[in-house]
Amino acid sequence: MNFGSEFVYVGVDEDEEVPDDWSTGSEDEADVSEDGVPVLLDILDTAGQEEYSAFKEQYMRTGDGFFIIYDITNRKSFTEATAMFRWLQRVTGEDHPHAILCGNKSDLEASRVVEKREGAALAQTQSVPFIETSAKTGENVTEAMETLVKTLPRASHAYKIVMLGTCSVGKSSVTIRFVQNMFVDNYDPTIEDSFRKMVNIKGLAPIDSDARAAKKEKKKKKKSKATPSPPLSYASPNMLCSNIDPAMQGSFAKQKSVEPATLPAARNLQCKKLDGNIVHVALGELAEEPKLVTGDPVRCSRCKAVLCSTSTITGEGGDRVWKCEYCDNENKNIDITQEEIPKDDRFDYMLSPPDAEAKTEETGSAEKPAKLDKKPGIIIYCMDISGSMDRRVQVSEMQAAWRQERTGERDRVNSVSRLGCIKHAVQRLLEQLKVEQPEKSVMLVTFGSEIRIHGDGSETQDSFYGSAAESSDFDRLIQKGISSTEKFQLRTLAEAYNDLYRTVGDLSTTGCTPLGPALTFCVGFVSKMPGSEVVLCTDGMPNEGIGSLQGHGQHGQKFYEKIGQYARSKDVIINLLAVGGEPVELQHVSKCATESGGTVNTLNPLEIVRQLRLIAQNAVVATGVNVTFLLHPSMVFMEDGYPSDMSRLVKEVGSALKDTDLTFRFKTKSNEQLNVSSVPFQVLIEYTRKDGMKCLRVLCKSHTVTKDRKTMEEALDMAVVGLEAIQSTGQLLKNGKAEEAKANIISAKRVMYRNCKTSSQKEDKYTFSRNADKILEDLNENASDWAAGELNDFSTCVRTDAVAMSMYKVKGASRKVKVVQTRHAKSEYRDIYEDYYDD
Repeated sequence: MNFGSEFVYVGVDEDEEVPDDWSTGSEDEADVSEDGVPVLLDILDTAGQEEYSAFKEQYMRTGDGFFIIYDITNRKSFTEATAMFRWLQRVTGEDHPHAILCGNKSDLEASRVVEKREGAALAQTQSVPFIETSAKTGENVTEAMETLVKTLPRASHAYKIVMLGTCSVGKSSVTIRFVQNMFVDNYDPTIEDSFRKMVNIKGLAPIDSDARAAKKEKKKKKKSKATPSPPLSYASPNMLCSNIDPAMQGSFAKQKSVEPATLPAARNLQCKKLDGNIVHVALGELAEEPKLVTGDPVRCSRCKAVLCSTSTITGEGGDRVWKCEYCDNENKNIDITQEEIPKDDRFDYMLSPPDAEAKTEETGSAEKPAKLDKKPGIIIYCMDISGSMDRRVQVSEMQAAWRQERTGERDRVNSVSRLGCIKHAVQRLLEQLKVEQPEKSVMLVTFGSEIRIHGDGSETQDSFYGSAAESSDFDRLIQKGISSTEKFQLRTLAEAYNDLYRTVGDLSTTGCTPLGPALTFCVGFVSKMPGSEVVLCTDGMPNEGIGSLQGHGQHGQKFYEKIGQYARSKDVIINLLAVGGEPVELQHVSKCATESGGTVNTLNPLEIVRQLRLIAQNAVVATGVNVTFLLHPSMVFMEDGYPSDMSRLVKEVGSALKDTDLTFRFKTKSNEQLNVSSVPFQVLIEYTRKDGMKCLRVLCKSHTVTKDRKTMEEALDMAVVGLEAIQSTGQLLKNGKAEEAKANIISAKRVMYRNCKTSSQKEDKYTFSRNADKILEDLNENASDWAAGELNDFSTCVRTDAVAMSMYKVKGASRKVKVVQTRHAKSEYRDIYEDYYDD
């Protein structure tokens, strides 16, 4: 449990007016100390060069400096570094892009195959600095980055740096050594991430006004040539955001015959002045081992709070009384002493044992665990193979250029089919899952002229589409899915891999888009398998059977909310991938994902391989998750869509993912005068672990109060404030309150700008601003749609991504250590990835 400030603000709740065109204005020169000039580096650690990434493309076109890395023990990586310089010139349009050449792994001198003089000679021909580094020991890593920055025109205090290099040269290791001063080995090669790092660099000249003007002009030219910059998110596993391909923005624009009323421009917006009264709960921590305490929880008879370290017991023996700190109820005859109350801020009660312990069989006088009959959660890929999936998509100019440089102009693939992209992406993911989760079961369902159940690729198959009545009957389709579990006894991926791989490769297009019936069947199939996921891939508006949006029928629109809520009630998550090209009506279809706790993505088909891996990496950590928030009686929640007088709030989550984060905002009651030094908070989380154990996690803490706004603001946690601001903005947009959403996000930017002091705060603020600016950009560019409540697919993703924003996407480099430490890949998969790249 984290708070938005070191202090709970109990002073006057102020209103404020914010200009809807507010910005921080021009940058002033930062203070120069004996440690050097403060500079913020926005560093993109790229994944495999061969794969398309809209986020990488945007960085390549707007990047200030490029860090080109090769491995001194790998001749091929050096050869490809040469090709990378040519590619960089083509992509940036500059004869001499600002770059540095880095020969990594200098600690492996005994295995060297590229001599130092060769690296120096290549750098000289390209007119760039050269240095050899060791990510393992840290040798010259900081020096190399500072050398690059010193070669860049002094146009601002923030620079975009792109780390480039082929597989296994150590891009991620060099990046993480620089931003966090630690060494990571066997880093997942599919991860692409950005790190915002504040550093002090000695010897930098003052900002040059001519350089600043030249940079702005260069940015304008590149923006006019390039795809629109990403809105709230990008199709990349661990970026600020994760789901929208900027190349798709134009594809989803609506044709409007009547211009709706637009949002008023250039005027003041009304909102509450933002404070740090925010609590953040990371549900991904449910994956950690529970801190079990004995006995049963002692609960308040009125509000159901649990006795914890914030509680006080008075009296002795049978007269012990606990006056609940969350509702003032007096609970008498408490059978526990003050010394027996759990003292930790986090602890767990076991409500029921794991499945292996719950089911036993007798063998003589002893008992042993019985064989589990509970099926683990499975993954269903529900894929659109309608006729439109045959359409071709243009290969990115940047990607095509790289392939041609690598192959000496031999490879000139300019376009691929949408279905081809999806087939390739699923096959690549099967390769990864076979190594990392071989016990997982995967099922394939396709929809076109018929709905075909391929199962795990074995000879057992089934198909249906049925009469109009059957394909529009929700209950019959759910039941068909449930009954099919008997027919399709899925093997593990370790056993079924070859059959699945072949089946995916043999798919071809046919027919229309009966998305609703196929999705309903899939959810029914996994409805008795908690923790399962349905990954739905489609490229067009549903037009057959239940959920058809042909003619924009009200019944079809309501279906997606219904199936999403049903999935959540069964602890099933639906993830939606909308293939760019044609409108999918995401404003309605997306509800199946958002209601179930899944993601919504609009993607260039070439991006799908990366997005499927993102979904697989963001695993389900717990099911049956229900969260109860409890406040001191003097406090109430400020949650849009909830009553304004609540001190107790319940949220039904269903399945929690590794990156599921909750935030809530609170305030003191009207005219409430608090004469206490601290107030208590409690969060109760009921959940089921992957082993079947049902637990109750208790989070509790007392937090110091202040009536002084300045004291509270100076102690803000920018990441918590930023996360809540984005999530609450998304919720306001979801509820049709575009003007309030705009005021909310600007208010957050203003309070951060006023109080950003430390390096960590500046990193978090910059990361938040990147997200916030993309929301504001879409609100301004599509103001008429937002005002009318009729959103194109692109704006729908802006909204849904905001609601589901994750903490790791708003943290700067200094606070991402824990995230980085978990991103290891098995060596077998790294070998598969490298073999694929070499081919």
